[in-house]
Amino acid sequence: MSLKSTLRYPFDMPRAKKLLRDKPPVPATASDRPVMLDLRTEQMLFDCGRHLAVLAIHADRIGSSFWLRCPKKILAAIVRKRYGAMMLSMPHSRWLDVASDESIPAGALVLGDFDADVSGASPNSSDATDPNDASRPVNTWRLRITRDPVPGMISLPYPMSPGAMRLTDDAVLAKLRRTPDRAGIFFAGNLSRRYAHAKIADQFDVVNRVEILGHLHEHFADRLVDGPAKRPADLVLRDSQTDPIVIDDWMATIARHRFFVCCPGAAQPKCHHLIEAMSVGTVPLIEYGDRLDPPLRDGVNAICFRGKSGLSEAIGRIDALSDDQLERLRVAAIDYFESHLRGEAVLQRLRDTPEESAPHQLCLAFHSHDLDLPPTR
Repeated sequence: MSLKSTLRYPFDMPRAKKLLRDKPPVPATASDRPVMLDLRTEQMLFDCGRHLAVLAIHADRIGSSFWLRCPKKILAAIVRKRYGAMMLSMPHSRWLDVASDESIPAGALVLGDFDADVSGASPNSSDATDPNDASRPVNTWRLRITRDPVPGMISLPYPMSPGAMRLTDDAVLAKLRRTPDRAGIFFAGNLSRRYAHAKIADQFDVVNRVEILGHLHEHFADRLVDGPAKRPADLVLRDSQTDPIVIDDWMATIARHRFFVCCPGAAQPKCHHLIEAMSVGTVPLIEYGDRLDPPLRDGVNAICFRGKSGLSEAIGRIDALSDDQLERLRVAAIDYFESHLRGEAVLQRLRDTPEESAPHQLCLAFHSHDLDLPPTR
């Protein structure tokens, strides 16, 4: 444990226990076959602990409670992360100390961050085919946090932000997808200095966020409006630091526009804005569409470009699109989201139909570099 963590431990542990205690009980419908995150490292705490909350939300949507098993020092570190605290406060989440001898329910899905038998439970079996069979063995998978998808390994799709996920169930998405009178090209996001770092170009060969927005301001100044967009040519660019959008309005704001400028994140290209846009049928204007699996297709479910000059050319192509072409793009973006970006569908498949083939690992290709698994316990 680092010195900082040691000093904060007496304050963080009570906070974590309070979050776990002061919430409604686990819903009875989500207690039979939990999803358990079994952690021995702080690897999952990257990106403000975003993916801890995402996994918990996915579990809730497939009808599972969410169990966290980890040492107390990891629990204390989790509660310091914005989204880690969100995960602990969810009604269906609970914590188990690694010293606990509580048995894991049959049919549970266990995801671990160490290179060992994650749960110490029975291996997977192809004998149990009924997803509701209480005799099913615990299904264990190892998490691999990587820069790129690993060939032959199942990948969890990059998610929306946890705040947006919690506010957009299927009924909300269906309504937003029917938003009338869409217009213009939209961006809103953080433009702090860390989004101007050269490592995005050096490591991934894409233009960084600040340069993309600077190019649009320089070359399309006559199209800029304060918003909302009302004409097809309108360009709305908002810096969330100076002109924030409250989370309750975020998805509806995206859905009022035809296109979203999908700038890269600070350390790697994938960003939750892309997923949120496609979920409501707002078409991505994107340079890194080839980093999705399968790749986005230019003119089919996205407008793709390369470099700053390619961005200008892409906007010219958008201007020439007919109403029918715009509608086909909108529908195709939604279809792509439903087919390839539903993380809960992947989680449910792992829980209900465990795969027998090696390496029996789940890839989270969300990082700027690969994080190696720690040695076997």
